[in-house]
Amino acid sequence: MDDVLVTRTKQTLTNTFQKLKQEAEKYGLAINQNKTKYMRHSRTQTCGKDNEIETEGMKIEEVNNVKYLGTIVTKENLIEEEIKERIAASNRAFLANKKIFQSKLISKKSNIKL
Repeated sequence: MDDVLVTRTKQTLTNTFQKLKQEAEKYGLAINQNKTKYMRHSRTQTCGKDNEIETEGMKIEEVNNVKYLGTIVTKENLIEEEIKERIAASNRAFLANKKIFQSKLISKKSNIKL
């Protein structure tokens, strides 16, 4: 299950995460520390500041971008990474089917008129 927590402060994020973890444990669910990340959007520079949150015995790493529900989300809300990823995926699909496209068994003529 993928979840997103949106808060205004680091402290609120920590408190909300603690509540989420406690509720998940009630149902026998566990939060995977390796997959848990956070991303900070801020108008001010955060370079040199602490880039890790520690709560409930877990260290949560800060990242610059994350893939959520198949889409790359970046700190700067840029779409270049998403475009590059989609182009790469289409190139992989084309190359995987290249032999089929070049096959003489498939007609290149189409009855579709535009």
